[in-house]
Amino acid sequence: MIIRTLRREDTERLLQFELSNRAWFEQHVLPRAQATYSLDGIARHIDEYLADYARGVLHPCLIVDQHGAIAGRANLKQIDGIAGSAEIGYRIGQSYIGQGCASRAVAALTVLAYGEWGLQSVDAYVAVQNRASARVLEKCGFTRSGRAAHPALIQNLLLDCSHFSHHKPG
Repeated sequence: MIIRTLRREDTERLLQFELSNRAWFEQHVLPRAQATYSLDGIARHIDEYLADYARGVLHPCLIVDQHGAIAGRANLKQIDGIAGSAEIGYRIGQSYIGQGCASRAVAALTVLAYGEWGLQSVDAYVAVQNRASARVLEKCGFTRSGRAAHPALIQNLLLDCSHFSHHKPG
């Protein structure tokens, strides 16, 4: 597995990844807009992410397997250079669950945050029911620091979320 920055030429493969995992993701995270699920829609989505990357507020990444297939997505988001902080988010394709993709993504995002972006801390938010993601974060050195201020709306249910934080070593 490699974790690399999203590129415009990922459009077709990213659309296929999102389509094939749509039902799986929508069980766990907010659904994407219907317009996203077309070549034009995913191209606009990528363009928006790359524009935010150029502005320094987002670092969008893909998790790619040894055959070049997209296994997941991982983002360093809400990058705040003044506060020295960012938030991470990731989504792993259903067929890649349990293969260490999430742990590799979280580790790579913290390296990006502290190295390339020069940040001091990283936050993550996980639905309380999502024990697997909580374990991933804890395994990667994140500390549970309480409940998130706002619940997540998933499948018309308000779910409490836990807040996790990680601080630059040293």
